[in-house]
Amino acid sequence: MFWNDLSDRADERGFVIENGVLVGYAGKEQNIEIPSGVVSIGNYAFNECDFFKSVKIPYGVEVIGYKSFERCYSLAEIEIPSSVNRINENAFFGCRSLKSIKIPYGVEYISHRSFSDCSSLSYIEIPGSVKCIGSYAFYNCEEISEIQIPNGVESIDEGAFKFCVSLKEAIIPKSVKAIGEQAFEFCKSLQVLKIPKECKCEGVEYNCCPAKIIYY
Repeated sequence: MFWNDLSDRADERGFVIENGVLVGYAGKEQNIEIPSGVVSIGNYAFNECDFFKSVKIPYGVEVIGYKSFERCYSLAEIEIPSSVNRINENAFFGCRSLKSIKIPYGVEYISHRSFSDCSSLSYIEIPGSVKCIGSYAFYNCEEISEIQIPNGVESIDEGAFKFCVSLKEAIIPKSVKAIGEQAFEFCKSLQVLKIPKECKCEGVEYNCCPAKIIYY
């Protein structure tokens, strides 16, 4: 989070780090490289810092905190290392310049609204470690045209892909046991939705999308 009162606590690069937690940023760099030794990016750390374009997170960081990059409107590129095992709620909410994201293996839960309103996001890589795609995780990601949900995912929560208006096809693996309400609502380009017969779905047939639903 960019607060004027952080400047007296910041190091020479503008970072405020306390006991391995990056709690804020008081710099003005457009391309940020987080220093080694950080193990967690704290809640709100870069919240609404709308001036920087890229972030490199070093190996060793394990947690990306709640709303840590929320509404970083100019953020177009981010490198997330394989050491990260948790991305918390709203972490990248509203990062409307972000074009691609590779979620590292080890993350088991894609949290509530973690990538909502990333309107330029066109590529997502979801690892096989993920068990749950949380509610509204990719809500209103308008540029996503395809999504590969790996075998191992067990649930897709409410509104997870709602308003992904460019999404054309979704194949739900047999590991998925439940799909929440509105998970694919208003996906107006969705033509095919393949769902396992054993999957418990909450009104998928009435989700206001033109998809042909195939149970297999």
